[in-house]
Amino acid sequence: MHRTNSASNIANLGVMMVEQMAFISYLILTLILSIIVSILVIVYKHLSLYSGAKLPPGTFGFPIIGETFQFLSPGWKGRPQSFVLERMKKYSTKCFKTNILGTPMAVLCGAEGNRFLFGNEGKLVEVWWPDSMKKLFPETQDLAARAKTLRQLAPQFLKPEGLQKYIGRMHAIAKRHFDCDWNNKDQVIAAPLSRR
Repeated sequence: MHRTNSASNIANLGVMMVEQMAFISYLILTLILSIIVSILVIVYKHLSLYSGAKLPPGTFGFPIIGETFQFLSPGWKGRPQSFVLERMKKYSTKCFKTNILGTPMAVLCGAEGNRFLFGNEGKLVEVWWPDSMKKLFPETQDLAARAKTLRQLAPQFLKPEGLQKYIGRMHAIAKRHFDCDWNNKDQVIAAPLSRR
């Protein structure tokens, strides 16, 4: 009787282990399926987010991170402009799309793009920082407001009418500088003069 009882205990233990193994395997399978579904949803959203919109040529890169590493890597190597130059050559010299720091964006290039940006600020274009930058550096919101104020003030005295007031004074200062420091000299050391 003692032997049959221990045999039935061993059989019950075996059944319990099989049930636990089945439960663990179902749990692992559910976890793997949920990870796969999540990845598919992220990729689908990334691919279809802007598919209907008329966008400039370019790529958004990998989902979520975009082209952030391609953007930062030339800066670490001492050539920060190469990211933009490569895409201008590859896609368009005027405008291309990209995704940096998790934010899809269009990059406008050249004098025409700058004219459009600065001529339409507050109308068609607004100063902003990517959400990831705002989270990392909360003070960037203040910088954007200060930069906007400076740009609103600068055009007033940089317009031809504003510059005409200062032309005479600038000419006198430049003439006095050249007369004192440059005329009748065989050699001019410009570095100390530029620091004045």
